[in-house]
Amino acid sequence: MVTRAKSLTHQLLARVCENLALSAICIVVCAVAIRYGRQNEPIATNLRLFLVTGAWLNLYLMIFNLMLVPPLDGSMILAGFSDGAIRFRRGVFTPSR
Repeated sequence: MVTRAKSLTHQLLARVCENLALSAICIVVCAVAIRYGRQNEPIATNLRLFLVTGAWLNLYLMIFNLMLVPPLDGSMILAGFSDGAIRFRRGVFTPSR
């Protein structure tokens, strides 16, 4: 049974994976453009620059979102996998003795 906290954790992980996938797509399209495109045209140069910038931005966003600062996704993902955090949110948290 998937609880609400686990569902939220899966959604947050999907956001991080989305950044990684977009970065990979930009890298693959850039490699194809370099391999099969004309090298001396300004539009080809601009396309490669755009794709490389998109790949780096998505990687930086993924790393930034994984930081363990409470408003960011990383802390919520970590809390979602913690059984104590889930029980605390439900109100059934009993401290161990």
